[in-house]
Amino acid sequence: LGDAARAESELDGVRRRAKDAFSAMEVAVWSARARLARAHATNGAARERAVRGALTRAREAVRLGEQHGYLSGQVLGMVTVGQAMLLDGDPGQALAWTQRAAELLDERASTSLPVEEVLGAYAAALAALGDDEEALVVRRRAHALLEERAARLPAAARELFWSLPARRALLAPVS
Repeated sequence: LGDAARAESELDGVRRRAKDAFSAMEVAVWSARARLARAHATNGAARERAVRGALTRAREAVRLGEQHGYLSGQVLGMVTVGQAMLLDGDPGQALAWTQRAAELLDERASTSLPVEEVLGAYAAALAALGDDEEALVVRRRAHALLEERAARLPAAARELFWSLPARRALLAPVS
């Protein structure tokens, strides 16, 4: 909890100093993620405040991304809104936000976006609504996209590539 609170404080300072739209969008994404991390570590009123803060910042990132044509802000903001909605007990809204983020992965400019986070959140929303079959299809899609990326790496780097927890989490359900 201390790390998330410290990150939030630092990001709030950076946010006040952001001079351009891209920087403001990036700070909004990271600030939303820090608040979401705090929400996962708390409960009760503190969790509710953290979720509300995450939603506000994530929606700001989406707005800035849409307004200025930054695909990363749109996608990561939408995923974070979806994750916050899921934590807040609204899987229907989580699905709407994460599904749209997943659709944006098909854009040409999306090659550097974190497939594991986007499709992992989409699969989680589907599973929360009881659609385990479609969630498995989404996890398989994520796995296939990650396999394509990993195949372009030198053999020595592949183990490190797959060592990220979000990527490892996608491996088990598709095996």
